Amino acid sequence: MQSTILMTCLSIQRPGRPTWRLCLNFLGAITIRPIKCVLGSSTVDFLGHRLGHGTISLQDENVERVKNAPRPKTRKEVRAFLGLVGYCKEFVPNFAAISAPLSDLVRKGQPSTVNWGDSQEKAYISLKFAVTSKPVLQMPHIAKRFILRTDASGRGLGAALMQESDGMLFPVAYASKRLTDREQKYSVIEREAFAIVWGVKKFSLYLYGTKFTLQTDHGPRQFLKAAKFESPRIMRYA
Repeated sequence: MQSTILMTCLSIQRPGRPTWRLCLNFLGAITIRPIKCVLGSSTVDFLGHRLGHGTISLQDENVERVKNAPRPKTRKEVRAFLGLVGYCKEFVPNFAAISAPLSDLVRKGQPSTVNWGDSQEKAYISLKFAVTSKPVLQMPHIAKRFILRTDASGRGLGAALMQESDGMLFPVAYASKRLTDREQKYSVIEREAFAIVWGVKKFSLYLYGTKFTLQTDHGPRQFLKAAKFESPRIMRYA
């Protein structure tokens, strides 16, 4: 059995107890190959990602695969392309909404030869650009305040978890969700409220029990507390 292990420490001079405990395990039942080890490095490639200097980015090989991916011509090729860019979705804001025209092509009942139109071409180009622009995420700092941005469109929900550093906002993680046919029939206010509730739950690991800032650019959000709603859905969200 093979496995990949990643350990971090503040300095190579003072590795800390977890590192020493792992080393003691190596002396027991675990065998390592020196050629496969990276020790004392400030950056490391791990499971398709590059980690270092407080940031997470995609490995160059993964970016190149997306860059060189040909335009899909069949359902099988569309599914393969979505799988390729889907591995990078945590780096792409509103991934679900952007990829929706391509996802439509692989839904049950669709023909094997795809009907490639303007919306599919736009989604294809947008996804390739988003990945090949080499996006970077900042590693979360638990001691700092989180900022949650949410948004909703007619096709999906989007959320961005951010933190401030040196007076600038940097993304920590992105998440998105495609709306079902039923959810797409929600009113604008209902979709925006849904985005907030979903976004908070999605990043509950970081937000639960902490004070955070919620940002939304949609005007009707300001009326949620003041207005009276007949929608049971809005009342549940409130």
